This record gives sequence, C-alpha cells and structure tokens, in this order.
Amino acid sequence: MTKRAARILVVGKFPPIQGGVSAQVFASVVDLAKAGHTVDVVTNSDEVEINFRCNVSFSDAANLAKRLSMGKVSVYSTTPNGSARAIPQSQFFTEKLYGLGCRLIEQNEYDFIVGWYLAPYGMVAAALATKAKKVLLLCHAGSDAFRLAQHADMSFTIKDTLRSAHRVLTYDHLKIRNQMDLLGVKEEKRIYINATALPEIYFPKTRISPKSVDASTPLTLLHYSKIGEAKGSFDLVRSLTRLSERKLNFQFFCVELGWPTAIEKFKNAVATSETLSKRTKFLAPVPPWEVNTMLSAADLVVCLERKFDIDSHSPKVPREVMAAGSTLIVSREVADKQPFSRSLVNKRTAIVVDDPNDIQQLDCALEMAISNAVLMRSIATQGRFISEAFEGHLPTQTAYATAIGNWWNLSKPAGK
Repeated sequence: MTKRAARILVVGKFPPIQGGVSAQVFASVVDLAKAGHTVDVVTNSDEVEINFRCNVSFSDAANLAKRLSMGKVSVYSTTPNGSARAIPQSQFFTEKLYGLGCRLIEQNEYDFIVGWYLAPYGMVAAALATKAKKVLLLCHAGSDAFRLAQHADMSFTIKDTLRSAHRVLTYDHLKIRNQMDLLGVKEEKRIYINATALPEIYFPKTRISPKSVDASTPLTLLHYSKIGEAKGSFDLVRSLTRLSERKLNFQFFCVELGWPTAIEKFKNAVATSETLSKRTKFLAPVPPWEVNTMLSAADLVVCLERKFDIDSHSPKVPREVMAAGSTLIVSREVADKQPFSRSLVNKRTAIVVDDPNDIQQLDCALEMAISNAVLMRSIATQGRFISEAFEGHLPTQTAYATAIGNWWNLSKPAGK
C-alpha cells in the first residue's frame, strides 16, 4: 500500500504542560512527522500554571519538536489575556484556542483535525472541523472521559463532542468500552490502539551499567507522581517521618507537582519533622525527555497510588522506573494493573506494598529498602531485565501515531 502524506491539525496539550497526555502528544506528532506527515499543533501550553509546568520554556519545547521532526512539526500557543478581562474571571482558553485554530485553517489546507483530550481541546477541534468541513479524530484520556464527563454541566458537551467525531481513538479495556457506550460512541467509530514501547526519544534503548553500592552513601528515594492523597503521597511522608526520626540514613526527593492545596499540605507535613526536612529536597517537574535522567539518578522510586477514582487508570510510572534502572516501590493496586504484573515479585523484581495506607506495612517495606542497598541494586537489575524483555518485543512507533497513520492510509483519498 502506498503511504499518503497528510497535513494534520492537532489541538491538544503539549510541553511545558506536565503529564502523560502532553508527553503522548509530543512523541506522537514527532512520529507522525517521521512517517512523512506535516503536523501543526494548537495548544495553550505557554499559559499553564506553575504547579503543572515543566521546567522548560514553550519555545524550547516547540523548537525541539521541530528539530526532531526535521521541520515538519510546528507548534502554536495561545497568549495571556493582557487587558482582555471580564467578570467572572476566565482564562478564555476555549475562545483563544478556537481563534488560533481559525487563523491556521485560513492559512493552510488540512486533511483532518485531531482533538487530543476532550475538554477544551476536543471541543475546540470539533468546532474547527465543522468550520473547515474536515474529518475529526478524537483522543481521550481517563480523567476527561470519566471524571469530567460525570459533571452535570459538562456531560452533554462531552457526549456531543464525541458524537461529532469521525473516529475516536480509545483502548480495548472493558471499563473503557463500557464508558464509551455510556457516552454514545458507537463501536464502528472506535479505533482501538495497541500497546507500544516507551517512546525511544524519552527512554533510549541503551544498556545501563549497574550502579556501584557504597554503604556509606545514603540511598535516594524519589516521589515522581503528582502529590495527592490517592497517590499515596501522605502515606509516604508519614512513614518517612517515622523512619527519619529513627535515624535511618536516606535522602528524599519530591517533584513539586499537583494542585496548590495538596502541595502546601504536603510541604507542611514534611516541615513538621525536623529530621525529615533536613533530608528532603523539592524538585521542579522535568519535561518528558528528561524523565529518564531524573529516574535513573534515584536509587528508589515510589508509585504508591491506591483507591484511585478511575478504575481503568493504569500508570506507566512502573515501566518508566524499571526502564531507567532504578528500584520500584509500588502499591499492589498499581502493580496488578501492569501488563507484566506476574513478573512484579516482591523483594525480587520490585518492592510491592499491598496497602500503603497500612502504617506497619509501609514502614517495614521502606525500612527494608533503605537499609539494604545491595538487595535494592539486585532488584533494580532484575527490573531492568524485565523492562528490556517487555519493551523490546513491542513496536517502537507510538500507539497514537500508528493508529492515526493506519487509519489515514486506509481512508478514501479526497475526490475519489
């Protein structure tokens, strides 16, 4: 089959917005460009608030995408309101994204439009597709299709946006299938995306030499996820407070990421313990192409999510930690959601905590990890072997780029 090059308009998140969707968009548009397509991205990432912002400028992120794509990816962000103010206060993201998209539509002829994350990006993409009379593809995450769609005032808008799509990129997971049914997405409109390896631009497939073990050097423990109750953040700080007061030797690093109230509460909890405060350093969120470096620099990385309100949520943090060659400390809830869950064996390939909210369980797991550097290095090495075996058999092109490219190549050319 002859591959056809497309010109694509994507409306979605992009670095410096932190998070999985932003990282997916970045890697996917670069992969689409490498496959021969030209992609313009409309985003509001230059306006993201500081607590969800990576320590990279919008221009640097956009220039990197252009460089990696050999000039085939261009990124455009909305700008601050300035004197354009109104009551009640609003950032006018929907209006500005639509206006920026309209300008690009007037300047370029697009083959189709992609909305990536339903609110506000999917809604804006739907309006642009209607205006330009173009086919609309939508990509959803968990928080938009589940949490936002449950809001009484947003439910209809999200359902209407999904109904307007030609295709919806989604996952073949029972609970996601059921949610798509509830949101009115017909089966024939769905494109189920397949598992792919971690993007090589983030996690290059290079062999990692095992770290040397120095008993006199304290192990470093990293909290890499958003700060929050369901993330196990406060379970962790309570346990580390107790362990620090028992004079265990460790250094604690925490990425300062999350809602302001949660960050403030977490910092206050750390500050209540003088011994923990002395061992703690807060780090700025890094862009996705620097995550591997951050993770590999830590001895231990925690992912203690429990009782998360979206059942289908399956964090990729364990895959990233194991690929980086660090020791994973993970909740049973997250471990069981991994595609290689049977390979996550406590004290062999990871430290698995059945219930992080159980004080004794978490204290015992963390104390054992902090006090056994040689064992932790062995666990990290075994985890890396699992990562290499799992990631190595998966396709390297991102799942979304593959799905979009395959759909485009099978679609009927315009005018035929």
